[in-house]
Amino acid sequence: MEETLPITERVSLVVPEAEVVIGARALQLRLNEREANHREELSWLRMELDTTRREKQAVEDRMSELYRNMQDIQERDKPNDANSVQVSSDPVMPLQHQLDKYERIVRVMNNQIALVRSSSDSVVRSLKDEISDLMDEKCRVELELMNQVTNLECDKKELLLRLDSGNGSSDELDVSAETVIGEVMESDDHRARSIRLAIDNAKLKRQVLEEQDISKARETEKSSLLERITNLQDEVTLLRSSAAGLQTLDQLKENRQETITALERLAFLWDRVDQAMQLMDSKIREFRDQGPIDSRNQIRPSSSALTSERVLSSMETGALVYGQLQVSLMLIELKLRNNLVDLNNEGSSQAATLSPIPDASLHSQVKMVQIEAMTAIDQVEQIVKEQVQQLEEQSKNETNVTRKALEDKASQFESLQKRHLALQTQVDNLKPEHINVATELKDEHTMELLVSQSVMDQLQVEVLQVVEHIRSKNKKIDELTVLIDAQKSREQTLLNELKRFAKKQKESTGKAKRQPESEEEARTVGFNEIDRDHEAEVGEDET
Repeated sequence: MEETLPITERVSLVVPEAEVVIGARALQLRLNEREANHREELSWLRMELDTTRREKQAVEDRMSELYRNMQDIQERDKPNDANSVQVSSDPVMPLQHQLDKYERIVRVMNNQIALVRSSSDSVVRSLKDEISDLMDEKCRVELELMNQVTNLECDKKELLLRLDSGNGSSDELDVSAETVIGEVMESDDHRARSIRLAIDNAKLKRQVLEEQDISKARETEKSSLLERITNLQDEVTLLRSSAAGLQTLDQLKENRQETITALERLAFLWDRVDQAMQLMDSKIREFRDQGPIDSRNQIRPSSSALTSERVLSSMETGALVYGQLQVSLMLIELKLRNNLVDLNNEGSSQAATLSPIPDASLHSQVKMVQIEAMTAIDQVEQIVKEQVQQLEEQSKNETNVTRKALEDKASQFESLQKRHLALQTQVDNLKPEHINVATELKDEHTMELLVSQSVMDQLQVEVLQVVEHIRSKNKKIDELTVLIDAQKSREQTLLNELKRFAKKQKESTGKAKRQPESEEEARTVGFNEIDRDHEAEVGEDET
């Protein structure tokens, strides 16, 4: 009840204002219609005046042309009549006279045709101009009507907004609404019914707005839930990335194990190198004891083949061991980039300077290289062990943290799922309420259609009035046609007078002028035919 009271007050305040606005709009529309009707009448009268002026001018032009033609004919006939009296024996002269007569008739007809064409062209141009003016006037009137319709729609929207934006106290609104409804019931039942319908409509609109607000709030909650879900998904991706980091740590452990095995293989190779170098030293000593050497550091030819073969085999084994040593040094260079570069260079220099001559410094250099390589390998192993221990501790801590975070997120996700299900049930419960509101809005639309039907009835009445006005204009047009017929009859009488005048001239000429009288009769017959053609053309113009 508290929600409906402000709506009744709004209706009680807005209804008289709406009636005043509607009445003003109706008066404005009627005034515009009257102005349009007066303008249309003025345009029709102007058209009629122009047509009558053109017809009058055409008649005057034709009369003047006929008068000139008659004068020309009379002037030309006088010398021809004298010549015909004097020379009547020549048979060529009458034929020439007939030819001249027919030429004159043709010239007259051509002049009349040119006049008719010029008058018809002027009439067509004027009609085209009038039609274009009428179309412009109609377009302008239609635009004005469309503007009026849009203005009415804007006013309607403003009234609805005012109806929605009104506020007031509950008790005063109740009293004012009851008084307004009672007065309206006493004065006019139809008006009271319309006011009640407006009040109900406002209530329904208020309810619809509230439902829309609720739905918007739920949509915002839904969007927030979706955002939380996206955040959880992002966190899951982070956890997956941390799991990938753990996998990389495992891979690092495997690589560490591979490096340890490679270092063990390197130590084994260094042992073999030591054995090979010791064997080389022993063989060189035996060779030194068994066979003398000259001053040029060459073996004497007195040495046996057995000792030479042993020396060669020892040298080959030394070369193979040196190749294995080079490979191991390359691995150490890849594993320990900075510490074993010097060893590789020394090994290559030793390979370049290797000879069967015994040298005490060679053994010492090999031992130094072995010691430096082992110390470098031990340092690398210790550093790698420390790093692996640190990585293991970090991975354990990170796994514990990620497990806790996953457990928290899983609990939050379960709570969000439960809340989402509850919201879904609420939405399902609200769907039938929305359907009821939609049906009520459809009923409101039907009421608006009924109101528009009454407006259409008023428009039909006004259209009938316009049709009656057009009929009156048609009557005026008929009267004007009667006046035109009277003018035509006057023209006919003038033509008859001209014919009588010609006959009198014929009678005055006498018996000597019988041949010219026959010519005058032919001329009168030609004029009669021309007049008939002219009357037929005038009848077509009238149609």
